[in-house]
Amino acid sequence: MSRSLAHELGRYSTGFITALVLSVAAYQLVVSGWVTSGGWLAFILLVLAAAQMIVQVAFFLHLRSEQKPRWQTYSYAFTWLMLLVIIIGSIWIMRNLDYNMHIAPEQVNDYMLKQAQKGF
Repeated sequence: MSRSLAHELGRYSTGFITALVLSVAAYQLVVSGWVTSGGWLAFILLVLAAAQMIVQVAFFLHLRSEQKPRWQTYSYAFTWLMLLVIIIGSIWIMRNLDYNMHIAPEQVNDYMLKQAQKGF
């Protein structure tokens, strides 16, 4: 076995084991109920997810292995931007839905009647 092949196999093995440990840690964290606060649980899971993404990019996509191609860095930054948009957008939508679910039915009817009178 050549040295470079052994090195690549070692990198893939390290990446696989690290990704597996992060996945099992997130699963056990949720299943065990060790963290009871929903906010802290979400924060820890987000940190584990970010670490998982870094492991995937570093060990399997080889984003950091070359210095020349700048497009890889741009795609990495775009991935993080899209991830933030999806997470923040999802939280915004879920909070809005939660707020709207706590409105009394009479308030909803009044709002709808006012909107119908305005012509919306």
